[in-house]
Amino acid sequence: MNLYEEFKKLDDKAIYNKIKSYTENQQEEATDLDFKAGIEIKHLFDKEHRNRAKKELAKDLSAFSNAIGGVIIYGVSEKKNTQGRWLEIDPLNKNGLNIENINTIINSLTNPRIDNCIVKRIDIPDDENSCLVCIMIQDTQKGAIQAILSAKDFIYYKRFGTENRAIQHHDIQLINNKLVHPDIILDFKNVDFKVVIVERYITLDFHNIYVENVGIVLGKHVAISFNIPENLSFHNIANHYNDNYMSIGEKLMQKKDYGIFFPGFKQQMTYHRFNNINVPKYDSCCKKYEIIFRLYADSSPFKEYILEIDLSFLKGKLVEYGHTEINVKKEYITITDMQNR
Repeated sequence: MNLYEEFKKLDDKAIYNKIKSYTENQQEEATDLDFKAGIEIKHLFDKEHRNRAKKELAKDLSAFSNAIGGVIIYGVSEKKNTQGRWLEIDPLNKNGLNIENINTIINSLTNPRIDNCIVKRIDIPDDENSCLVCIMIQDTQKGAIQAILSAKDFIYYKRFGTENRAIQHHDIQLINNKLVHPDIILDFKNVDFKVVIVERYITLDFHNIYVENVGIVLGKHVAISFNIPENLSFHNIANHYNDNYMSIGEKLMQKKDYGIFFPGFKQQMTYHRFNNINVPKYDSCCKKYEIIFRLYADSSPFKEYILEIDLSFLKGKLVEYGHTEINVKKEYITITDMQNR
């Protein structure tokens, strides 16, 4: 479930609690999440700042729509000083805030108009004068979306990481392909890693990687391959999961008849997990490794993801033989979606 769908299902109180948890946990902005000061939404109705505010919102709407959708939260500010940065709720005054007027402006800022964009006022508990504003943007279901910056200035944007960038023909074509090709993704949000040390080897157990059709077109043929570095051995995987994999050199590839993916369908990438990627039990092996995943769906261009795991935290722990299991913390795992760099 993407962030747009998650927020859409929450009531106002749950949304406020989620936003509060973002500030308490110092949540980073992401491809599908942006924080803005509350005053910025008020600038849409301020004669002095109106034009700039509309252009910025138009870029945001286009960029989020052309990426994976997401949520813009007005009323959360980033503060900085010599000791670092932090987030805090910085609400806006309810007076003069009209959600219908915001919706009217939004409908005038993109071409074509964005469907299923939701604007919500989120009241602050125990403060009858203050609120936050959430704009929930669905990824486009009708092709690439342009930001209308002026009567003659129509530009396509897409969100890459935390930046909105103007895009050209190739990226626009990929977005428009969603109307005719299935949009299948790999979801690593809940990926789970465990290091199992047995005798002379360590084993990486990693599972909870999901395949999901987030588009509107049926996926008929889905295949996944992943490349494993030469200094990692995967022979045990190929042998153990003989019915699911075939190995070609250093590439391990799932069979192509992976099943039909209806829009919205999601399932785990394997029966339960990948396992038995063995590394000789020496400190020299306790370093960073990259596993490159490629996802193929019908005639769509393949999608590539890079999973990096840093095993340097194991140095000095591989002296004693025996059987030990260690959960790998999220800080040692990095996922790069090459489509949204």
